[in-house]
Amino acid sequence: MAQFLFEKIQSAIEVVGAHEEIPSYVTKGLSTNIELRDYQKRALENFLIYVGGNLSKNKQIWTLFHMATGSGKTVIMASLILYYYKQGYRNFLFFVRNINIIDKTIENFTKPLSSKYLFSNPIEIDGKQITINKVENFQRTDADSINICFTSNAGLQNALGLLPRENALSMTDFEDNKIVMIADESHHLNANTKNGTIEFEDEEDSSWEGTVMKAFHANKDNVLLEFTATCDIKNPFVQSKYQNVIVFDYPLSKFREDKYSKDIMSLPSTDDMMERAFIALLISEYRYKLFQKYKYNIKPVVMFKSKSINESRKFYDNYLSFIREDFSESTLIRIRENNKGVEIIERAFRFFDDEKILIQNIVNSIKLNFSEEHCKLLDSSRNKITAEDAVLLNSLEEPSNPYRLIFVVDMLNEGWDVLNLFDIVRLYNERQGAHGKSEKVSKYTISEAQLIGRGARYFPFKIEEWQEINKRKYDNEINNPLRLCEMLIYHCTTDSKYINEIRTALREIGLVAPTEPKKIELILKDSFKAEKFYKNGYVFVNNRKIKSRSNVNELPDKLRSMPIEHSIISKASSWIELFGTGDFVSEKRTSHTYAVKELPFNVLFKGIRQFPSLQFNKIITKFPNIHSIKEFLSKDSYLGNMKIKFIYPENYSLSNNDFLNGYLKLLNEVSVFISKIEIQYEGTETFKEDWLKHYIKDTVIFKELPTVPNGGEGFSQNDSSVPAKNRLDLSNELWYAFNDNYGTSEEKSFVKYFSSIVDELSKKYNKVFLIRNEQKIGIYSFISGERFEPDYLLYLGTGEPGRGTIFYQIFAEPKGDHLLLQDEWKEKLLLEIASKNLEYEIFLDSTKYKIWGLPFYNENNKLTEFDKEMRKLL
Repeated sequence: MAQFLFEKIQSAIEVVGAHEEIPSYVTKGLSTNIELRDYQKRALENFLIYVGGNLSKNKQIWTLFHMATGSGKTVIMASLILYYYKQGYRNFLFFVRNINIIDKTIENFTKPLSSKYLFSNPIEIDGKQITINKVENFQRTDADSINICFTSNAGLQNALGLLPRENALSMTDFEDNKIVMIADESHHLNANTKNGTIEFEDEEDSSWEGTVMKAFHANKDNVLLEFTATCDIKNPFVQSKYQNVIVFDYPLSKFREDKYSKDIMSLPSTDDMMERAFIALLISEYRYKLFQKYKYNIKPVVMFKSKSINESRKFYDNYLSFIREDFSESTLIRIRENNKGVEIIERAFRFFDDEKILIQNIVNSIKLNFSEEHCKLLDSSRNKITAEDAVLLNSLEEPSNPYRLIFVVDMLNEGWDVLNLFDIVRLYNERQGAHGKSEKVSKYTISEAQLIGRGARYFPFKIEEWQEINKRKYDNEINNPLRLCEMLIYHCTTDSKYINEIRTALREIGLVAPTEPKKIELILKDSFKAEKFYKNGYVFVNNRKIKSRSNVNELPDKLRSMPIEHSIISKASSWIELFGTGDFVSEKRTSHTYAVKELPFNVLFKGIRQFPSLQFNKIITKFPNIHSIKEFLSKDSYLGNMKIKFIYPENYSLSNNDFLNGYLKLLNEVSVFISKIEIQYEGTETFKEDWLKHYIKDTVIFKELPTVPNGGEGFSQNDSSVPAKNRLDLSNELWYAFNDNYGTSEEKSFVKYFSSIVDELSKKYNKVFLIRNEQKIGIYSFISGERFEPDYLLYLGTGEPGRGTIFYQIFAEPKGDHLLLQDEWKEKLLLEIASKNLEYEIFLDSTKYKIWGLPFYNENNKLTEFDKEMRKLL
């Protein structure tokens, strides 16, 4: 089967080492509120590999980014606008089917005061400040600015299909200028492509595709960049069209797996519509109070969805009448009584009870927060809403935006990037079944699932400073109330057939796992709970504090240990053959790793001069103890010992130009890091005690397991899929605190290794406990303040807690081969802890604790080293 373009690019990366760095003018040209995510970086790198390779030679650039709803396609658009400006382009056309998307897009692209403005203010490229102009055509545009024309597909069709009109776009614009055409929701451009017969989503669709391609081909330098989440690549005709066009593929399933989306929960609660609606408002109020408890002013939004305009208007009127006149304590009491056993509703009422919030106060709060002035009725099924409403919908997250409740029909299915939608209420019970034997679910149910997908965008928040703000954090903490703040709830009918159908639809579009996640109960053994050590023992961890710049004498370990690779391809034909029809024969390759200080000094100085942020007058403001650029380049604590791995053909001699190109990749990472330095942290060298039982307790987690058992994460250590050499029944092993181990294959290897030496340890220590740390206990790098949660705690004691007893608290971390280099800073922290001979005495009972760290456990590469250090404890 023929490969897609993105698959060919991946092959080029893996086989011939193709690689491109994102230019610093792109990253610096984006808003300071934007930090490119890993998949966004890969999307841009794929594009740069494509345009920089022989594959794109003598071709007009036409690419499609197939990326999940909510994954930030507009960030990629903004990045490519900056890229093409640098390439000499000044004129950009943004077009999309839905006219309402235009208004919010104009805000995001052209208005610096908008909270979602995409660019830095000002934009600076090559020392010049760049302005962005909104234009109606490209006849007399500013030669030094970014000029963007915004239109709809229909508007473009009308402009180019008629006689030229004053101040309007015309085909001449595309013939006389080189234009970057940006098509959002571009699946609408395939009306003439589908299924060998013409299928139209709208009568207007039929001519859009031809018009766009005509404008694109009007000038050989025109560029077409398409973006969509729903390109039907299973369709053979669409597949043929886009085989060599899709430059990056990031499906919704991967977006969810990477934790960038909300989790999805369907809640079939009742078939009484008004009660269903108020259950959603109750849960929204609970969520609102949770956010407030953790000092977040986040305003959860609820959507009420009807089938028709008339039904939506009728329910809107009935709702306002009910909340004004009939909603009372008795409503909430009835909801509580009718939903016993519904965990989320019971949890909401428990929270109100625990926080001493009276039922009447909840009623008053709901009446206020969801009153008429906080409701918005979008009275159209064709998305033809006003520009003012479009801007309001685009800013629902803003504290100044008054709306908490919106009433819709077939609205907001495209181009809606609101993050604080947490509840969708289906205000009808009818189920539209699938038609035909081949259909599992109806098209209408698929559209409902896609609407849920638009609401699944994650609202960024974090409770602890060390948490990642843009990702889900509580998947494995089933009982943590904050899981609700990472979840979108779909309130629907109790019809079991419909529930199964919507879940199937959600699986098909990738919003829920293909198989039900496995519920894993990690239970502490009764024998361990009975230990005096568990009842009265301690765990010691350090904290982190703001680092004074005056004491900064080095770059963070994590940056200095970052793996940098540079591949050299000696034969231009290698790239061409890779994408050809014949068999590709890979050239034999070798590699050598150089530290920066080993590179020629003329290369080092030539490279660093290309980065304004790395000039001495800039560096010294962030690293005040630097005395010269030479020191910054050669000293191990700065760039000197940073490594670059050069991969090149056998019998090839590396040149100074090769050294420079690899070195520039490293400098780009350093430059991006230094330009973003604001507050830095360091881990304290003093460790503080806390009760072990506060962190180590029974817990329940969910794990998504592969369809084929692999003996890795989520599988019992005694599962048949675990290789025999690592299989172990831990249920009766008193030294292992929990009932079982569900860790990775490397963790299982570590536990099996430990079982082989536990008898020797028990001869010296009468207390031996190995405890799995389920991301509860964290320590911080002494240098960078980066948080690290070691997988295991090992306690070795000479007796019961009390005077004269010594306990060793030892951090251990099994690490797979692929993470050894990336996580090298973690191993360094563990070894630094060991080198400090940290010892503490508990005031209450005089027990002494010695804090220790071990090198990484890795069965393939570090077992001898680990075993040597482990046996020192004997």
